[in-house]
Amino acid sequence: MVTVAFAAEQAEIQSKIEEAQKKFSTTAGHDYVEKFATSAAAKPLIDAMHECDKAANPLNLSHDVVFIVAADSSIERVLQSPSNPFGDCIAENLRLPQKVSKPPGEFRGCVR
Repeated sequence: MVTVAFAAEQAEIQSKIEEAQKKFSTTAGHDYVEKFATSAAAKPLIDAMHECDKAANPLNLSHDVVFIVAADSSIERVLQSPSNPFGDCIAENLRLPQKVSKPPGEFRGCVR
C-alpha cells in the first residue's frame, strides 16, 4: 500500500517540486506527466479531491502533491505540502494503485 508522507519537511517537498518542474519541462517529462494523468493514479486522486472540496473553503483549494515513481513503475512515496486542511483530507482519502505508468528510460519520476 502506498502511503502519503504527511510530515514531509518543507525543504524536501520544495526540492521535489522543483525536480518535478524541471522534468516536466523536458519532452519526456511532459509526455510522462500526460501519461500519468490518464493512468490508474488519476481517478483516485480526482475522487479524493472531489471528496475534500465539499467541506473545504473554496478559496483554499490549493495543494501540492508529488508522486515519486520508481523505474519499475511502483509509487515509492507521495509527498504533500504540510499544514493544509485540503491536502490532509486528500491524503486521508487517496487510494492509489501499486503501479502506474512506467517512467521513460532512466527517468525516475517526480510527478506534481
